[in-house]
Amino acid sequence: MEKVRLLFVSLIICCFSSCNLGNTHLTDLDFRRDHGNEYAYKKDGTVFNGTAWSSDDKTIKIEVNNGVITTVTLFHSNGNVAITGSIKNLTYYDINGSIITKQQFKINYPDLMVQAGAFEHEVHYLE
Repeated sequence: MEKVRLLFVSLIICCFSSCNLGNTHLTDLDFRRDHGNEYAYKKDGTVFNGTAWSSDDKTIKIEVNNGVITTVTLFHSNGNVAITGSIKNLTYYDINGSIITKQQFKINYPDLMVQAGAFEHEVHYLE
């Protein structure tokens, strides 16, 4: 019985730890700015379609449709959305999920801005 329990626990741990194995990360993509839009490409040059995450799988998420970045989302440490929207039209949230102004966000969450900036090295822009 102990072996069955150990096997079951091992399988559960394996399932939870592998949940993020298939995620695409920002470092897996190349980016380009053109005419006010931001585009994402796979390393082989084809347009990317889907979701990509920062390397920690929790701080930054981008949604891409046919190569065009449609949504950028930054998360608070508790998993709630901090900033989301298109690159030109962002909405800011406090740690409890209430909408706040950009200025309020900058004042109340400077550490999150620094943390997001730390992921800039993961974004590679093509010339």
